[in-house]
Amino acid sequence: MLNRTDRRQGLTLLELVVVLVILVALAGILVPLLPSMVSRAHTATHATNIVEIDKAVEAFNMLNHGYSDNLDSLLTGANVYANLPSNGSGTCGGELTAGTITADDLAALNSSGLTTIWTLDPTSDGTQDLLNAPYGTSTSGTALAAGNGAVLNQTAAQRLYNEPATGSSAKYVVFGFGSKASIVGHGIPESPVHFADDPGTAGNPTLTYARFGLVFRVENTAGKTLETAQFVGAVAFHPDHVSGGDAGIAEYNALNH
Repeated sequence: MLNRTDRRQGLTLLELVVVLVILVALAGILVPLLPSMVSRAHTATHATNIVEIDKAVEAFNMLNHGYSDNLDSLLTGANVYANLPSNGSGTCGGELTAGTITADDLAALNSSGLTTIWTLDPTSDGTQDLLNAPYGTSTSGTALAAGNGAVLNQTAAQRLYNEPATGSSAKYVVFGFGSKASIVGHGIPESPVHFADDPGTAGNPTLTYARFGLVFRVENTAGKTLETAQFVGAVAFHPDHVSGGDAGIAEYNALNH
């Protein structure tokens, strides 16, 4: 039997053209879906993380008779931290603002376990790394004190916690769930990151604060301070709003219908 030494190598031109046509057709189907896939992944992760954070925070409270301490302050001096997501209307669309923590509010927060906060690096020149070194050269936290604090405005409180659109609203103080939080390593392995689906600075966790927030109610709608601050849930920070877990689920459902 003769051995064939002229065995064909590679593809013919016609076969190559057929393969290319198939690849182009697949690309035409898949490429338009990519933005939607990114958005669906973002919203699904967002909603899941908030649910898991809520569970971990409440479990920590039950085991330790107090909520996680050593949370991040979301203020720089008297102003909301400059590296939080923002748009032309302000931080998170104006939904996160600088408010006042009264002496009674402070007592309520202390009673719930919050006594120490960490100050975030105020640098905003693009050289800081807010993911791996968010505290600059700081090596210790500071005592939580009465004075300025990051709070939700009435629009956010209405949407997230069914507060009235006008008139008096309960007061909600917000802290960042950063890597120094007491719960990290004692109820949750690490502080989760909220990766935004924004291709710009807001989507870069090294340049924009991308941790989740923990919200505590300190006063009721009548302006009466609670004896112990109530944890009401985790939130994610977006350039135009503050969102809770229900918002993430609703957005995911909208993208899939």
